[in-house]
Amino acid sequence: MKTIKNRQIYEESIKLAKHKTSCRQITTEQKILNQLIMIDDEELMILCHPVINKQELEFILYSPNFGIRIIKIHSINFEHVLGVCLNGLIELENNKIYKPSDHIRGVKKELSKLLETEDFSLSGIPIETLVIFPNVLKEQIETNYLNDWSYKSKSMFYEHHLFDSDLLLPSILKSKLYRTDENVSITSLQHEHIKKLLDSLELGHKFIHLPKQQKTSKQVVEDELVELEKRCYKERTSQQLLTKEIEEANTCTSTDAGQERLITFESKKRQGSNHLDDLVREHRYFSNVLQRIKRNKEHLFKLNFMKGTLTILVVFIIFIALNNGPQDVDEATVVDTLASIKQVDRNKVVRLRVKVLNIVKDQDGTSLYVLNDDTGTASAILSDDINKSQLLIGKEYLVEGMFIIQDDSKQLFISRLIE
Repeated sequence: MKTIKNRQIYEESIKLAKHKTSCRQITTEQKILNQLIMIDDEELMILCHPVINKQELEFILYSPNFGIRIIKIHSINFEHVLGVCLNGLIELENNKIYKPSDHIRGVKKELSKLLETEDFSLSGIPIETLVIFPNVLKEQIETNYLNDWSYKSKSMFYEHHLFDSDLLLPSILKSKLYRTDENVSITSLQHEHIKKLLDSLELGHKFIHLPKQQKTSKQVVEDELVELEKRCYKERTSQQLLTKEIEEANTCTSTDAGQERLITFESKKRQGSNHLDDLVREHRYFSNVLQRIKRNKEHLFKLNFMKGTLTILVVFIIFIALNNGPQDVDEATVVDTLASIKQVDRNKVVRLRVKVLNIVKDQDGTSLYVLNDDTGTASAILSDDINKSQLLIGKEYLVEGMFIIQDDSKQLFISRLIE
């Protein structure tokens, strides 16, 4: 609702208020419009909750531009505005509207759930204008407000008698109470949420609106292009008709009226041609925007694919490194003595403390280290990773390696010197 439109509605409401019974206070619609005219927003939704017992009105406003705002209007003299029956109902002319004072908290709770639900996520979604003026008669609202707004905002008044308990929800949705775009589908989940919200509102005079489905930037641009193509087609058709009119007018230029008619048609054609050029430029601009969106999506897909591939590669390298790394010392089988070697499985990593007795050469020239402890003697071969100068004759070492047992001979392949 633009500021100018708000001011027009504000002025109309003041005129209507002058015809009502005199009231010392500012009327309800004036107060709420004082708030609304400060909001330059076309996408506004307002729910009104009159709390009779507390003599106040509460308006819940929602808009994607400024979020949710609660406006409370205190000290309203309802006797000057609405007739209050002894049974607690509000009389609005011949209609009776139930007070929702006992359910105001439930309404807020359900509204919060509604706004947080994924299907009803309202962030960035165009919301049609929904406004209620409690102290303006229903007939006046329909005549002076809703009809003026119906072309753009599709606002409407909820009549209390259509909320009878025996009415099913689909009937409500199909009635004039509920209006939505033809391309908006209502899912079963949305049905359930709407029903819960209606139940919590307790037949109150309310405006409830099913938000439009959220569109992506690509869909918005595509819709704009379709609309521009329609407008271009309409303008081209108009140009063709004007061309025919000019051709006919050229045959009747003998009179002043014929010349004026020709000048008028030519002027309209020039204006239409300029408008068509503007539409074509706008169409070209949105086409470029759509191409950029598509390129950005392709680039983002490639980037995400590269990130995913790199992540998988890094995880694979780390996995290989962890599995091929050196085995922990604690994983080796501890062998107390050389005599217990027979009890150890062949080619199993063991750890024991031995003393170097001597260093001899094998037949093929390999250096053999003669090891000894209190239980026996064995020969050993050192790994290439071990510095040969570290093993000195006569000293004891804690070694780790693998025994190869052939018949009665015992040979140890030392892969690591622990200490």
